[in-house]
Amino acid sequence: MSDNNKQFDEIEWKNTLNKAGEDARDRHHKSIEKIKELAKSVDAVRLFIAVYANLGFGIAEHFDDHTYGTVPVKVELLAYHLYPYFEYSNEKQITPFLTNYCIDLIEELFLSAQQQSLFSIPDTGNHSTADHLVDSLRMYAEIVRGSAYPEQTAAEISAIQGKFEQWFADKVGIGPNRAVELLWAIIKTIEELYNVPNTKTRDYATSVRLLIEQIQLVGKHTLFGFVFNAREHL
Repeated sequence: MSDNNKQFDEIEWKNTLNKAGEDARDRHHKSIEKIKELAKSVDAVRLFIAVYANLGFGIAEHFDDHTYGTVPVKVELLAYHLYPYFEYSNEKQITPFLTNYCIDLIEELFLSAQQQSLFSIPDTGNHSTADHLVDSLRMYAEIVRGSAYPEQTAAEISAIQGKFEQWFADKVGIGPNRAVELLWAIIKTIEELYNVPNTKTRDYATSVRLLIEQIQLVGKHTLFGFVFNAREHL
């Protein structure tokens, strides 16, 4: 390949990436505007809860890195863009259609943000190996979140953000330590409410299983008796 062709290919490649980056930025801005419009039309707090419940809860066997790995950062993005509109609207009804629509918007917002980073090209100089490594680490840090037991997370919150309890209380109405206390109380209440019907369900399932076993046992004996009597007549 000649130097001229090589240079042309590099220019063409750079132009292609720039165009893809511009398209990603355009879609990113449109997604933000649509989320803002939606947040103004309904109760943003209820919308956030509905979306989070759909994204963050499900069958444990289906929650792997592929399906759940990006959920934390998507929830953070949604909270960031919805928070300014908390208590903006009194429309309490959050329909499944609105919930799914908001999920689609946050998916597009997340994807376009990642594509902006992926297709970004330095204005000057060549993109060195070190530059690529830094870009990869930056994208990784934007997505990956650490995991820990609830007790560990609570301890970290109290030890770090808890030192600024009053500052958070003044800014958002509640401090980290108080939030942790409330979350533990909510979790305990949910577990208690879940365990009561769950115990009854297990007892009912056991009763049904025993009844089915009795029916099968009676049916088996009846079948054998019918066969035995039929042979005698023959």
